Amino acid sequence: MKIDETQHGEPLRILVVRPDLRNINPVINRIKKQLPEGTKLMSAGRKNTDIVLSGLIRIKRKRGKIKNLIKEDRFSGTSNVQNTDSAANESAFVAVDHLQRRTKQFSWRFHTLESAYDSNHYYYIIFDLLQNMLAKERINLVLFFNYPHLFYDTVIYQIAKAKGIRTLVVSTSPFPNRFLSLSDIEDVGIFPPTCGKNSYDPYLIDPDENPDWAYMKEVKQFREEFGELRWRGVLRLFWTFIAVERKLLLNLKVLFKTFNRMQIVAKSLPKWRDPLRRHFHTSHLDYYERILLHENLEIDFNRKFVYFPLQFQPELTTSTLGGIFSDQLLAIESLSSILPDDFWIYVKENPKQTGTMRGPEFFKRLDRISNLIFLPSYANTFELIDNSEFVATVTGTVGWETIRKGKNVLVFGMPWYRKLPGAIQFHRGITYEMILDHKHEHSNLEQQAGKLHSRLHSADPEDSNAVAKTIFNLIDNQIETTFMQT
Repeated sequence: MKIDETQHGEPLRILVVRPDLRNINPVINRIKKQLPEGTKLMSAGRKNTDIVLSGLIRIKRKRGKIKNLIKEDRFSGTSNVQNTDSAANESAFVAVDHLQRRTKQFSWRFHTLESAYDSNHYYYIIFDLLQNMLAKERINLVLFFNYPHLFYDTVIYQIAKAKGIRTLVVSTSPFPNRFLSLSDIEDVGIFPPTCGKNSYDPYLIDPDENPDWAYMKEVKQFREEFGELRWRGVLRLFWTFIAVERKLLLNLKVLFKTFNRMQIVAKSLPKWRDPLRRHFHTSHLDYYERILLHENLEIDFNRKFVYFPLQFQPELTTSTLGGIFSDQLLAIESLSSILPDDFWIYVKENPKQTGTMRGPEFFKRLDRISNLIFLPSYANTFELIDNSEFVATVTGTVGWETIRKGKNVLVFGMPWYRKLPGAIQFHRGITYEMILDHKHEHSNLEQQAGKLHSRLHSADPEDSNAVAKTIFNLIDNQIETTFMQT
């Protein structure tokens, strides 16, 4: 197939989704220069794109450089057939889950959808509008610069799959200066047994080294002095009242009570766990007061336990890559059901989690699991890995940290490391004995990690031309994607 046409001989018409990410514009401009005459490339995402879609999650109608998506908001009928089967209903559930990123509890720039029914109706409106747009523009390739997880990109991905439109996803990887690629999200972590190259070097791993992730720099894994309510936090609290809960400003009694509760919470949590550091909603107070109940717990390492650290939500690692286990409690319940009576589940909250998606019913459901212990925020994840029987996660980086140490991890979703030695996929009929009996050699892990590393693409931030050339070759099928079914 030539770069200027599809397998059906049609001119290539590319929709680039989220080209507004950092350092992507130079790459897109270089790709445009390499494309032959007659190939069309459109962009969709935030501001300064051809079609502005980011406002859709907040129900804002913005015009892009060439198109206002909702200018003629009428049912097109093009999506009616695709939306009547069970797979479409599942797609709707996934997309509606992604709308949670813009609720009042999560963002000051929130949407006004109040119920599951409202969200469902809105999904089908946007599905119809976007499918009509793709059809009118005759798009036959959609290029994503991250896993779809922001609602509008999720819906575009679903439409492309339903209509047989080719998709290509490129995203950062956990390896420095490397990016990954795939055509189908379900392929994450899957790569051929043969490398595609004549040779590759093993990826050397020090089992005694604990990875130091940049996004966890401020998190302390030991007891630290308590925080305090700072002026910045007070201003953020009042901004929340103004932007989200304005009526509270008129009730001095409620305002004073809320301020007092916030002060108690801030002074009872470690300094790094500042509850007002990010977006705050008064409903989050119930969440912080709940986790305070566990802050003085002494961790018993003499018990047999499985370590399950919760992942931050809402985020693509669960909402896109978790499948049905984007509901993390479903994963914990499934884990609990296969463990013997003398095994415990030690659950640690994500250190950056807020009260979003952690309402009262979350903890009520958690409390029903009799062999579960909720850990304090100071719990050291590496110490927990070392002392556990095995580790369980949906897609968390804790899985990579675990197999590096020679232990097994039970994964419920689609993490990038799921086919590496030591990672065991949860499935119906699995037993805890299967997990405990699984052995893997460190040298084999290094070999397989080296094979995976060789399939990643160079991402030198100073060389946008090389990145553009790689993506061009992926579009042209001259090189294989990192992840693919065999």
